[in-house]
Amino acid sequence: MVVLGAGAGVSDLHGGDPGMRLTGIRTVGTTEEQLREAAQQLQGRTDVVAIYVFGSYVTRHKLPEDIDVCVIAKHSLGLAEELKMAARFPDDVDVIFFHRLPIKIRFNVFREGRPLSVNDEKALAEIRIRTIRQHQDAYYWALRYERRWFE
Repeated sequence: MVVLGAGAGVSDLHGGDPGMRLTGIRTVGTTEEQLREAAQQLQGRTDVVAIYVFGSYVTRHKLPEDIDVCVIAKHSLGLAEELKMAARFPDDVDVIFFHRLPIKIRFNVFREGRPLSVNDEKALAEIRIRTIRQHQDAYYWALRYERRWFE
């Protein structure tokens, strides 16, 4: 697993604005270093494709109360494994597993999120493409349903 260093990814979450870094004043206490350390603890796991940070902490649409981290795995993990992984992160980090998310949130992980670590670039690209296609399909059917029943 390749964990992105201070020069890429996590430190640039807010468009490179040095005043908007992970260590800035906010309601969460986790630092960039703590996020990187937690991600490094998952190195060597072949079932973990990537770890993304996403949500209000990245988009800055509102003052974040927590940090949302998404673990993208090659396959569904058991609950015990998910709990072990989540326990490696600080308390103000919500660890969410990609396969458990609805398609709209999966799409937002890629659209608005930033990679904290990437283990398998090829598998990540395949998952990203599949997610975009599923999101497009869901959007089409939602529009069709809305037109049929609400117009």
